[in-house]
Amino acid sequence: MLLSRSICSGLLALSFHFSTAQGQDDKRIIIGYRTVSEEEAFDINAKNKPMRDEGFDFANRVRESDQQIGPGYYLVNHPAGWPAEKGDWHCVIKANKNEFDEALKVWIPEYFETIDWVGKVKRVDLWTGDMENIADYMLLVGLPARLELRFSRIKGAETAMLQMVIPSKVVNKNHLDLWGQCWSTAAELKQHANQIVNWEQWAIAGDPMVAERFQL
Repeated sequence: MLLSRSICSGLLALSFHFSTAQGQDDKRIIIGYRTVSEEEAFDINAKNKPMRDEGFDFANRVRESDQQIGPGYYLVNHPAGWPAEKGDWHCVIKANKNEFDEALKVWIPEYFETIDWVGKVKRVDLWTGDMENIADYMLLVGLPARLELRFSRIKGAETAMLQMVIPSKVVNKNHLDLWGQCWSTAAELKQHANQIVNWEQWAIAGDPMVAERFQL
């Protein structure tokens, strides 16, 4: 029996849409995981697009108060690796591989030191969320302190867990072609994405542990 032209057209359009979506997904890689409120999870799942309220960059709110390496969109490299509060959801975040590979990336150590012309050494802490200190460090290592992806170990964590922060403008302007999906339990997340992302194999400037000393 011959299919009607409208049905054939519909099937063709559906096939094209699926192929396009599949093709886009083939270009994306898992870059990390995020634990979020139910409200944020619904927002992400609605369009599979992470977003960041830039007001959090300037407000000391309970859920965003611990911005260890500056404001932005925080991820960890272990699935469901960040402790969840009651009602929290667990998300996987992907990015376009080519765009992500080209993005500037830098390790933020706990501190760096400067030495002045008379030999006086000064320690500058970087895990306090102070973007002025982080910007100074970026300049000293020769990177622009603007749209870089920042990485560090998590202060006080029992294991050597890592975190990444993506600047809010990078998230909201979708420079990395980000994609996200969230589930209400860690078990559901791990049914779909269970790999630990090996950030230490990426091309990231600096060192997560070594505190550098700079001559002023």
